[in-house]
Amino acid sequence: MVPAEAPEITLDEILAIKHPDPAVWSPDGQWLAWRWDDGGVVQLWVAPAAGGAPLQVSRDSDTSVGGFSWSPEGELAFSHGEHVWLAHPGEAPRRLTAEAGRYGSPRWSPQGDALAYTRAGALLLHDLASGAVRELPMPGQVVAGYADSVSLAWSPGGGKLAAILRDGAHPQRDVAVVSRDGALLWRTDTPANEPAFAWVDDE
Repeated sequence: MVPAEAPEITLDEILAIKHPDPAVWSPDGQWLAWRWDDGGVVQLWVAPAAGGAPLQVSRDSDTSVGGFSWSPEGELAFSHGEHVWLAHPGEAPRRLTAEAGRYGSPRWSPQGDALAYTRAGALLLHDLASGAVRELPMPGQVVAGYADSVSLAWSPGGGKLAAILRDGAHPQRDVAVVSRDGALLWRTDTPANEPAFAWVDDE
């Protein structure tokens, strides 16, 4: 039963409720980053672990942020709108990608020298020093994982990438592993969907 003195809640107030995703620590433990759903538009925010007001990292208020990840040096990479962006907490984002596209799942290499991400299902590797971008051949299109599960991840040593994918010949989702130079090393072969995965070591 609602007390008689309780104020009425309008639809606009309900839509204005912000829904944060689970926060991710920066490698140095100084920051927390998370996506914040504000009325259907998802933005990227950070907050200092020592306390203080949160800061909005993404600046385009009309489109939602997709995936994001921290570099070993504490820089954020995130997909937003039709590009991948880089930003340190408190600084204006810098656009990384030259061509507009449907980008997702940006993932820093453990060494911080490269960024892997998807573009319309293709797996791309972006060398940060040279700016060169190349596509790693995959036996299918990289697809999003279920719920909050990881769909693209580097091996701990940074020499391999694992991804959830789907191809035209197999309706189920598989996990494939490719080397940094693009050689297919392994792929699951089961009739069931592979919902999630995690690296244990480099083997």
